Amino acid sequence: MTGHGTHVSGIVAQAAPEAAILPIKALDSDGVGDAFFLAAGLYYALDNGADVINLSLGSTYNARVVAEATGEVTAAGAVVVAAAGNVDRQNPAEYPATGGDALGVASTNAKDLKSSFSNYHPVLTISGPGSDIVSAFPGGGYVTWSGTSMAPPWVSGAAALLLSQDPSLGSSGVSDRLSGAAVPLDGTNPNYAGLLGDGRLDVGEAAGCGSAGTSSTQSTGTDGATTSTGTATVVKTGGAGANCRTAADPAAPVITVLAE
Repeated sequence: MTGHGTHVSGIVAQAAPEAAILPIKALDSDGVGDAFFLAAGLYYALDNGADVINLSLGSTYNARVVAEATGEVTAAGAVVVAAAGNVDRQNPAEYPATGGDALGVASTNAKDLKSSFSNYHPVLTISGPGSDIVSAFPGGGYVTWSGTSMAPPWVSGAAALLLSQDPSLGSSGVSDRLSGAAVPLDGTNPNYAGLLGDGRLDVGEAAGCGSAGTSSTQSTGTDGATTSTGTATVVKTGGAGANCRTAADPAAPVITVLAE
């Protein structure tokens, strides 16, 4: 799993280039961890001012300690974004993406089709680019990876942009803005109608900058993380990089990304 957290954080930086990122190590180098450590990472992120927490990870076990931590974090006003999973199935579902408090994210490709590996579920919030995504890799290079791990950081970055415009939005407000601006996917994915959230993320439309179209860069790669992979990164920004933001003095959103 070497480089998973760096790659995810690099995607956040592409979506919200002025955001400050605080990485939190929640899993080991093989992408495996304990629910208690994950919950501790969530609480640590909240205690350190996280406004957005990216969970490029998941498990088919709905651990109570993680569910409670996710609920407490969102109740405090933070936005939690989680990956749907990489097994091309609806059930068993993965958590916390389908737990109700997190914004669950499926993966799409450059043609707005469900990525072949992506899970799907009626309670997911939105989809984002996750196929053939170019991002940073340890040592100063770049690699192309695919996986639902690559989709949530686009959504997390978009959430940071929205919070830089209006810090009072909270999780439900951010979710409503992103869902309302999403590009519908049911027409291009009739077999998954109603199972890919409210559509594919459109950051520009959600931020009031106008539709940006498909935003993924295509190449070839694999994720390497299937069910229990993540990185924690906290991002603090004075305006996460949206040139069309409307807040005169936006508060600094914090994004946390959890991985190995």
